[in-house]
Amino acid sequence: MSRPYQRRGTGNASTSQRGGHQTSRGGARRPEQSTGPRNQPTNSSQAAPQRPLQQRPPKIQYPIYSWRIFSPNASIRYARDIPTTDFYLSMLSGNILGFDLEWQPTFVKGGSRNPVALVQLADANVMILIQVSAMQEFPQTLRTILENPHIVKTGVAIQDDCKHLWADWRVNCRNVVDLSLFARTVDNANWKGSYKSSIGLSRLCETYFNLALNKGRVQRSNWTNVLSEAQLEYAANDCHSGYMIYTRLLQRLPAVVPPPERKYYTFDCLDGYLHSPCMSNETGLLWEPWNPNYDPGPPPELSEKRKEKEAALATLAQLPLAVAPDPRERRARPQAGPSSSRSEQVRGTVIRCAGEYFGSKRQASK
Repeated sequence: MSRPYQRRGTGNASTSQRGGHQTSRGGARRPEQSTGPRNQPTNSSQAAPQRPLQQRPPKIQYPIYSWRIFSPNASIRYARDIPTTDFYLSMLSGNILGFDLEWQPTFVKGGSRNPVALVQLADANVMILIQVSAMQEFPQTLRTILENPHIVKTGVAIQDDCKHLWADWRVNCRNVVDLSLFARTVDNANWKGSYKSSIGLSRLCETYFNLALNKGRVQRSNWTNVLSEAQLEYAANDCHSGYMIYTRLLQRLPAVVPPPERKYYTFDCLDGYLHSPCMSNETGLLWEPWNPNYDPGPPPELSEKRKEKEAALATLAQLPLAVAPDPRERRARPQAGPSSSRSEQVRGTVIRCAGEYFGSKRQASK
């Protein structure tokens, strides 16, 4: 005769009480489920005060940046050989170019960086993507443009890129504008913090165009193979957005008082070193990001734990320093009591003062 089906854990036939635990038919023992919340304190005075949760403002979802929004009649030109590169570079006009580099990422911790694979240049009409990794030598026409002191090359975090270009291909870069430094110079009211701190290209696009760059897996893809459509679009947007941001910031330059000098945000990279910009083939002084008129704003507010640590360190700094023992004296094990060494006495004083300080903080928080 078959028994009626019963759900596991229900009914007298399926479970039995053994030592305060429920045992199912399978033999597995489970602790009794309490009706109240877990770890509920028995005394209400022992309950720790809960800090109110700070609600972060919702992150704004910006539309994706595309070069077609600003330059619908522009085009992408992709070159993998020197004759095609020379032909495409003849399409450039003006003396302002968006500039960026790409190379294959290294996924091994501590591994060496791969050589520069792609050089990107852009103006208002064309985005030229030159895959130098597919060539036996660096195109001379491209080298001439990068070393021309009368053509502006602009991008974000471009200082290291120029050093990599010299290390891999022995190419100098002149009249290079770092967009982070340029934005902090002409729009200081909108950017605070360290002058050397880099500002991401996507963040600049969000600030001045209300558009966000599409950063994802494409950025960490292989740039030595034949580029896919997604890679072409990503590389074109990178150099084109740099060009557009520079032209937007350039409109603010006449209103800056006092007028900034070019060396505040422009440099030359010669033989792998950064120099002050020169409008000739001369070599300027070594360059460092610096702007004497930049206002970094107030320092960031310290957290509560940081404030407590600073107060404890200030208290301990007022204690007398331990006297180093004379090496000529016999080093005996310090004994407890009045005959202990000076260092042991100071150590005990430090521990006692620290205990009193943090004990008072705990009493004040209750």
